[in-house]
Amino acid sequence: MSSGERRRASEMICAQIISSQLFLSAVFVATYVPMEVEVDVSPITRLALTMEKRVALPLIVGDGLMEFSEIFLDDLDMLVPDTFGIGSPSIVRAVPAGLLDFIVVPLVGFDRFGNRVGGGKGYYDRKLAMERQANFVGVAFDAQLVPTFEPESWDVRIPVVVTESGSRIGSI
Repeated sequence: MSSGERRRASEMICAQIISSQLFLSAVFVATYVPMEVEVDVSPITRLALTMEKRVALPLIVGDGLMEFSEIFLDDLDMLVPDTFGIGSPSIVRAVPAGLLDFIVVPLVGFDRFGNRVGGGKGYYDRKLAMERQANFVGVAFDAQLVPTFEPESWDVRIPVVVTESGSRIGSI
């Protein structure tokens, strides 16, 4: 997928999410800063901030450990590269488990049952297991749909996956 195709597909995915009732009714939203091959959800992040929603980004805090850190609009200009070179909050405002109500989850791959393939380190699986009250929405490109695979015992299923062609799993 070319960078232009990825940009257009990301815009289509973001448009679906920001018009959804799940997003509109959310008070505290978690998104992420994308790596080049991931869905660019920065429009969701910026809109949530301008709508005066509380917003958090992931922050790697140790080997296999991730937290969410609350950000404000000015913070987007002060992101610093983490150990993977991904923009992370420079000011840490840890969000206690249980406060988030809408989490956008990047996917490397997914199957039709909501099983997800992530980056392989288990950061999201460990964190999502502690955030069961939140609505999880996975974002991926259509091309990332994979045949069924056997998830690991610790893998967290994603009930909704949105791609550029619409909700592939669940409904938003």
